[in-house]
Amino acid sequence: MKKLLIVCFTLISFRTAAQQTEYSLHLGSGLFSFGGESAQNTSFINQNYTNNPYGTKSGFSYSICAQIQRATKWNFIYGLQAGYESLSSKIMINDVYLDDMIFSVNEQTILTNQFININPFLGYRFKLGIPLDLTAGADYGLGISSKERAETFSPDVTVDNERKIPGLDFRLRFGLATYYKKVGFNVGYSYGLTNYTAEMIGANRENYSRFIRFGISYKIN
Repeated sequence: MKKLLIVCFTLISFRTAAQQTEYSLHLGSGLFSFGGESAQNTSFINQNYTNNPYGTKSGFSYSICAQIQRATKWNFIYGLQAGYESLSSKIMINDVYLDDMIFSVNEQTILTNQFININPFLGYRFKLGIPLDLTAGADYGLGISSKERAETFSPDVTVDNERKIPGLDFRLRFGLATYYKKVGFNVGYSYGLTNYTAEMIGANRENYSRFIRFGISYKIN
């Protein structure tokens, strides 16, 4: 029994020494847009909705999340990040179809998608004077809402509609992060594999999310 206790204590001590747990808060932004054969630069408004709101241009996006990760003595890292994100894309509007008339305009539709985001990841920490974490994992974007907004003045048309959002936007995610004391800086890229218009009746459209990420973080331990 004494030997068993010694072995258990040794393993626990080794595990504690071999791994470092890090907690941090993250604030991010980036360039969100859509890709795929149906994503477009321009579209038109028909009465009070955008014919295709899935644009290849980026709007204002932001995210806030918390992260826990562990770094082993061999510099491998693994962890989980979770939080909220609001991701906006833009598409230019050239025409408005209203009451059998066509008006030329120069406006834009902004499509904003809100998610609860969960990101498990693995990676490796390079020690180059300051730590440099290279990670890869998956984004699970749990859809909350999607809304398109646009406004034209000649003619006077307002677009403010709820759009269907996938229950799960699954993305591949890659990241690079560095730290100086408690402050961190990170960049990343999320490549969506979920077709936002897969269930559209009468069309075979493909629109996938694309997100270039950048942000800051703060270690709280």
